[in-house]
Amino acid sequence: LCADRRRDVLKQWRAMLAPARMRGVTLIELIAFIVIAGIAMVVLVQVFAVSTRGSHTGKQLTQGVHLAQQRMEVIHGQRNRLGYAGFTAATYDPCPPVGAWTAQACQTTTYAGGSYTVTSAFSDVACGADCKQVTVTVTEPDGTTVSVLFTQFWNY
Repeated sequence: LCADRRRDVLKQWRAMLAPARMRGVTLIELIAFIVIAGIAMVVLVQVFAVSTRGSHTGKQLTQGVHLAQQRMEVIHGQRNRLGYAGFTAATYDPCPPVGAWTAQACQTTTYAGGSYTVTSAFSDVACGADCKQVTVTVTEPDGTTVSVLFTQFWNY
């Protein structure tokens, strides 16, 4: 009697633990899953490709601003060395045309797409009397302006 009772209890436990209907995945369900997952993957890859297309812009802007600040520091040093009176359109920038001087601040910086060009301009009328304005511009090889930096030197 004990063995029959044990068998009945085990059957009841199996019935409670087993799902109401046990079945596997059909071939049609598997194919549908693969198609849906494939479409989702194509969409994700396309979104990722679009998002990385412009990701180099931040790096170029950072490098451009760094180059402009570096050249402006050289010009500030020239102003401190020469004084206000000696700081003229002919002497404000110690960097000659590209390639003629070896100091890092006066060279172009190379990156994968080419090299940046750093130029400067001087004006002693842009900001009034006793003021001289210097503009440093950084451009890409295709002529696109990456960074423009202005500063004014006052006679104080």
